[in-house]
Amino acid sequence: GENHPKAKLNASDVSEMLELFRDPSYRKEFDSEHKLLVNLAEIYKVHYTTVYKIVRGQSWGHLYRA
Repeated sequence: GENHPKAKLNASDVSEMLELFRDPSYRKEFDSEHKLLVNLAEIYKVHYTTVYKIVRGQSWGHLYRA
């Protein structure tokens, strides 16, 4: 979680990332979902897999239930 000393993301970052991922006007800038996820990974300085797990609800899932 965000309280871990090596955490790169906090709840605010993840919420913002999810908003960008779901925003149709932002999504249309990319010709594939993969490129969108790679872009988000670069913005937040995390691995592509981290972003993938977040947008699929496999990580930070409590934000989906909020």
